[in-house]
Amino acid sequence: IRDLVRSRGLGDVYKRQVQHFLLQTSILERLTAPLCDHLLGSDEQSQSPIPNPQSQKILDHLDTHNLFLVSLDEQRCWYRYHRLFADLLQLRLEQTMPAQLPRLHRRAAIWYEVQGETAAAIAHFLAAGDTERAVALVADSAETAVMRGEVMTVVTWGDALPEHALVARPKLALLYAWALLVSGKPASLVERWLQIVEANEATAAWTGAIRGYIRLFEGEMAASRRLTERALATLPAQAVFLRQLATLVRSITVRYQDDAGDPEPALAEASRAGIAADNILVAAFGLCLRADLAERRGDLRAAQALYEQALQMARGNGDRPSPVASEPLLGLAGMALE
Repeated sequence: IRDLVRSRGLGDVYKRQVQHFLLQTSILERLTAPLCDHLLGSDEQSQSPIPNPQSQKILDHLDTHNLFLVSLDEQRCWYRYHRLFADLLQLRLEQTMPAQLPRLHRRAAIWYEVQGETAAAIAHFLAAGDTERAVALVADSAETAVMRGEVMTVVTWGDALPEHALVARPKLALLYAWALLVSGKPASLVERWLQIVEANEATAAWTGAIRGYIRLFEGEMAASRRLTERALATLPAQAVFLRQLATLVRSITVRYQDDAGDPEPALAEASRAGIAADNILVAAFGLCLRADLAERRGDLRAAQALYEQALQMARGNGDRPSPVASEPLLGLAGMALE
């Protein structure tokens, strides 16, 4: 690093600062000047040679001189280091300043939390060893992630947290179990978490939302209905996703049992409830089930319109699409084939 910064035209004034910048910002997957300024800012635990960080100036210099920096946007606001260079920097940081790592990760986590980038904040809190803050953020964010269909994110969070933190939060444990189920993890692992929640008498019936879903796809309509009705009678109002999942599953079973196999009205009601609660997963799933029914009736134009409505929901307001978009996209592919 020393030879590198010397060979690229940096004077002695900046040499130590740039070395320090490279090493300490190597913990970041992505770099932008405000984040780097916050990371390098002085506090009671740091001995920063950059009392007034000039991250934008250093980033511009590294970018101009092609010092292993990759721009991530056209405005050149966000960057990342080349992977091998980042690995080298991180190894050097661990060798020379291991005591600084928790502080750096904690400062990065705080910045990301303020910016509303929860996933990045959680990753840095975990890397800092601040499990309490990480658990609090996961507990606040898991339901929103599940409703967007980001189940692998929830699986990653649940895998990283200590088991006792999930056991103490049955709603979070159930969201983790749901994420495990729909991401294709072993059924035995899903069952283990369902049994952990059921071991607490106060929350035992909550598992009916997920068990009812499983029974539905096993064709056990009566058992599915009983489980979801029991869950709806006991789930707290703030367990929005689990209640709406139970409502959707129950609506299907009621129609199949009571109305000779026409679940359309109940599915429409469940979809509307999901849309009203911004529950993308339940709303899009309900719309896709309605589209499948229309397709089975031979009404392909109605099916296409429902799939397009589900896809629009999954795409949101221009942010990256929810993984739920895969369902209506597959449906629209089928319509195009027909």
